[in-house]
Amino acid sequence: MTQRSAFRTAVLLLALIIEGCGFKLRGVYSLPDSISPIYIEGVSREHEMADALTSQLKSSGILVSNERKEANAILSVSHYRSDRRVVALDKSGKVAEYELHEALRFQLVDGSGTELVSSQQVNLLQSYSNPEERVLGKKLEEESLRRDMRRDLASQIMRRLEAQLR
Repeated sequence: MTQRSAFRTAVLLLALIIEGCGFKLRGVYSLPDSISPIYIEGVSREHEMADALTSQLKSSGILVSNERKEANAILSVSHYRSDRRVVALDKSGKVAEYELHEALRFQLVDGSGTELVSSQQVNLLQSYSNPEERVLGKKLEEESLRRDMRRDLASQIMRRLEAQLR
């Protein structure tokens, strides 16, 4: 056995072991081909939430349609909320900490309106400190946190779709 064939055998064996333990790439979900193409309604296509959902659906091999009538399934997003509230004040009464909240409801139906995944709520909370000396960076930090939260919401939706469409 040459060194090259031994290397190939080792790589193949490693791939089989990884596959056998259930490892899969993050962000890739096993969704049935029957829901492709899918149409996302309830959020504008330009919104970051729609972008996060579209990205994760595409990476899982699901086509995303721009036309409802061409879709085999419709992912309805409703009651989308993006809030910020004060959690703590410092001794002088200025905001010391905020809590960000992102929430929505979603439902999946097929092209004829038959429910595939019932309506459910997903929520995320994230708090961040607001030190007085770093005012300029806080706006960018909040935007970054919200972007991450929207990706996390999309991941929660994808995991629920995967689990309930098996």
